[in-house]
Amino acid sequence: MENPAQVDDNAVILITDVSSYLGEALAKNFLKHNFSVYGAGHKNPSEEILSNSHFTLLDIDLAQPFPGHLPVFDLIIHLAPEKQEELANVKVSAASKNIINFAKQGICKVVYALPISASSDYLDYLSPQETSQQFLNFFLVGHVYGPQMKLESKFHSKKETSFFESNDLVDLISQSAISDRIILENEGLTVIYPTYIDDAVDAFNKFIFTKNPKPIRFIISDHPLTALSTAYKIQNAIRLASGKELNLFFAGEENSPKPKPEPVVKIHELAFKPNFTLTEGLEKTIKYLSQENQIYRNNQVFAPEDKPTIEVENKFQETKIAKKKRLNLPKFSSGPLNARASTAVLVIAILFLVFVLKTGGDIFLGTKSIKSAKSQLEAGDLARARQSAQSAQGSFTASSSEFKFITYPLRVLFAKKLDSINNALSATAAGASAVVDFIDGAQSLSQNLSTIVSGNSKSPLDLASAQASLNRSYFESASAASLAKDAQNGHIFATNFKSLEDSLTTLANVSLSAQEISTIIPNLVGADSTKNYLLLVQNNTELRPGGGFIGNYAQIAFEGGKLKDIKVDDIYNIDGQLKEKISPPQQLIDKLGVDKLYLRDSNWTTDFRINAQTARDFYKKETGQTIDGVIAIDLSFFEKLLEKMGPIKLENYSEEINAGNLFDKGEYYSEVGFFPGSTQKRDFFGSLAKAVIGKIEESLKQKTVGKNSPYLALVSAASDSLAQKHIMMAFDDAEVGSFVRLKGWDNELPPFTYNPADNAQSANDFLALSEANVGANKVNRYIERAVNYDMTVDRDAGLVATINITYKNNSPADTWPAGTYVNYLRVYVPLNSSLESYQVDGQNIDLNPTLTAKQKKPSTTAQSSTQGNLTVFDTIVEVPVKQTKNITFKYRIPKNIKLESAPAYNLYVAKQPGTNNDALKFSFNLPAYLKIDSINGSKADTGKQNYSNLTNLETDKIWEIKVTKK
Repeated sequence: MENPAQVDDNAVILITDVSSYLGEALAKNFLKHNFSVYGAGHKNPSEEILSNSHFTLLDIDLAQPFPGHLPVFDLIIHLAPEKQEELANVKVSAASKNIINFAKQGICKVVYALPISASSDYLDYLSPQETSQQFLNFFLVGHVYGPQMKLESKFHSKKETSFFESNDLVDLISQSAISDRIILENEGLTVIYPTYIDDAVDAFNKFIFTKNPKPIRFIISDHPLTALSTAYKIQNAIRLASGKELNLFFAGEENSPKPKPEPVVKIHELAFKPNFTLTEGLEKTIKYLSQENQIYRNNQVFAPEDKPTIEVENKFQETKIAKKKRLNLPKFSSGPLNARASTAVLVIAILFLVFVLKTGGDIFLGTKSIKSAKSQLEAGDLARARQSAQSAQGSFTASSSEFKFITYPLRVLFAKKLDSINNALSATAAGASAVVDFIDGAQSLSQNLSTIVSGNSKSPLDLASAQASLNRSYFESASAASLAKDAQNGHIFATNFKSLEDSLTTLANVSLSAQEISTIIPNLVGADSTKNYLLLVQNNTELRPGGGFIGNYAQIAFEGGKLKDIKVDDIYNIDGQLKEKISPPQQLIDKLGVDKLYLRDSNWTTDFRINAQTARDFYKKETGQTIDGVIAIDLSFFEKLLEKMGPIKLENYSEEINAGNLFDKGEYYSEVGFFPGSTQKRDFFGSLAKAVIGKIEESLKQKTVGKNSPYLALVSAASDSLAQKHIMMAFDDAEVGSFVRLKGWDNELPPFTYNPADNAQSANDFLALSEANVGANKVNRYIERAVNYDMTVDRDAGLVATINITYKNNSPADTWPAGTYVNYLRVYVPLNSSLESYQVDGQNIDLNPTLTAKQKKPSTTAQSSTQGNLTVFDTIVEVPVKQTKNITFKYRIPKNIKLESAPAYNLYVAKQPGTNNDALKFSFNLPAYLKIDSINGSKADTGKQNYSNLTNLETDKIWEIKVTKK
């Protein structure tokens, strides 16, 4: 079978439903490039299209074979005529089946445009065999809107239309144009995927003409959000454009709808770059409609002459967020004019004062409730937190409405500042609603985790409800964060509103992460299969590049989505079964006398993806078993867990283990008197792990997650530990593995999301430290570390780096578990960086000492090598008890800041797994002819030549510094 015809300058294109808004825009686009365009549909397109000599309107039945006189089309763009319920129930029209046959038979290329909410079942049903997939592409398109859109509202029109003739976003904008209100169905929870018309056309152009077509493409312009949040945006856009206040209503009786989860599409993962956010698109659309149709004018709405009258059959409720208070003032029928006027003024003043006090009271109560919700959420009392969040939502909603009323007379003078405050109040109300949805999602998720951990085969996993709630929380909080950002434009309470934006953004990120995790849980726990994972317990008091010495391991088994078994054992028990001799790193040979490498010493790089693969290989060699993934945790994770969960009683040891004594008890029961083959380590950490799991399982069995919940303690400790690299993981499953890699939980070096070699937008710099304790002790508990990184930009805009590391050994004595810190240090920097000098305690060390033929280069000097796309400097550093050691590397990075094309410098500092919060000081110095423009988007240091920031390495750190010429 031949490849489909390429769409070239002489291409013949058929567009179905050509009279729809998207159909006309595509036709104009192709006609502009002089393609031959044919159109079909039940209505005629605009006169502009009909009058074009390259356009032909067809009067044919798309469900029937095409007449023989028609040309052979190179491309058919089929805009789905199916209604939403037909898409949901996989009902394919005869016209669609006929056009898809063109692709199946290899006659021409077909682009089938569908609503973004089209079900996977519908797509699976339509997808042809692999042999003909190259002829058929699906474009899942969001809610298209923009200038020249047709005003269509379901509340005044009885006709049913297809998605590309009208959609939910068009309906909301149409209602605002045709009347002075928007009526929201489904409690305003319908998900909107804003797609500005120009972005849609650009995406079609890119995807149709690409040389590497994909079966499915997503086309949207901005982050998804609910219809209610969209209505806020429309309300705000109209207010800013004309000063008009738009009222919002809910249709029907109040209920608690549970919509099915919609597909989550991330803007940064689209294969094209949208140019218009919803705010920008609405501004252009409303401006056009006001000019062309005489609406949104003079603080009133004037619809076109033929506007229909809105008739609402269902009862509707005014939403507290947007309704306008209407006052019935007393009538004055007698008395002097002045007396009547005075009385009226007095009544108005009293009512105004009452509303001011009421508004202030609602804001106070809302603030108090949201603070209570936060405290209760952190304590694990989800039921009370939900009640508090709902109370806050009601208070902020009321205050927003009241504030608009009492400040209405002042809009002429202070419109921008009043809009700012109102946006902030709307943001807090939407944020409180997002908290409610987040709590609902968390409770549903905990019930599923209970099902997994309990191993109850009769209880199936049901994550749809959790995903829907977390989805809504993400949409609402992201929209609320946008409102909080807009609130800062009023230059009033900017710091407070920025704090509000940050909090809402954090909630949006947490909600999105939780939603994403909920989608991979079935794959992770083997809902339809079995999964076996290797868990490595790393002791970071004996630091190794991958986090710590591997003293214990566990095998975790899942079957049918349920936890089947956890077996904890001492690493020496399986290391003793290794028959193959594998050479260890030279440093282990020189310092520890090791002559054979085992699983316990295998984490010799900070890149966990490499360590995980090495661990798999050793585990297979030592046990004969294969695994589906590797997880590493260190003792700091257990410490964080016990801090949040409280002490654990170990019955076998008659000991209570808490965060304060974990390291001491762990060393005592694991190391004192230990010999290979003993069960001390296995028994202690096995008992600890089983006690923790038992406590969590008991918590998950509760109907609601209560105060001091072990489950929430686990979630909180795990979240912190993933960010701080006390937990790392790598999996075989493609979906789970990709998710973990994108999050950086596999500690890839350099990170997957940061490329030190990419200098297109800035001069990218990278720094990572790797230490290996090769002193056979647990001295890292007593090591204090401080890192100073100095970047100097020379007169040619070149980069000269100096890193200074100070070690202080606070060991109480030179006896085990403390003692001298013997550290194999590696410094990872951009590729081909050249080491200019190396100092120890201020003394230069010869980088190229004169050696005899039999002599080796001393380990105390620094050496350079290459690992992947990074250069590595390494040396041995010894820090005796009660002493301090200072190490300095000075090197040149082979790149310059491109002042004309990319005037910026980026630095990524990666934290080593197993370390805690080492002090980090970053200094940046410019030559006399340059100055700082911004740092991480902030203008606080604009105009300076020198910058210094003292922070810590609790997590990775990133700086983006833009520079400019003086």
